Amino acid sequence: MFRENMKTEGSTRSALAARISISALIASDVDLVAAGDEWHGSCPFHDDGSVSLHVSDPVGGYVCFDCGIAGDAVDWIMHRDGVSESEALACIAAMRSGSSLNARSPTCDESLPVVSGRV
Repeated sequence: MFRENMKTEGSTRSALAARISISALIASDVDLVAAGDEWHGSCPFHDDGSVSLHVSDPVGGYVCFDCGIAGDAVDWIMHRDGVSESEALACIAAMRSGSSLNARSPTCDESLPVVSGRV
């Protein structure tokens, strides 16, 4: 369901995004409800009165079936914080290492659960 909405990414981007839990990242912004192996919630990028945002840890991505926004952890940070891809990658790297980044993206100071068993 998500694969057709995901972009093919470079190896560094894919490796960083795969090492964090996409549901944990998005749950820091959205109330998510478990639905099988997915999570559902209201999309924060538009006026959403339903649960059109679907998040999948196995795929490592999200999609809103209302507004069409979709992507991986890097895309989420880019959309949420209004930063570039390189800034979003730096944010994820900082989250994983536990170090802080700059004030432009205050959520970069948060730590995320590492997905166990992923390289």
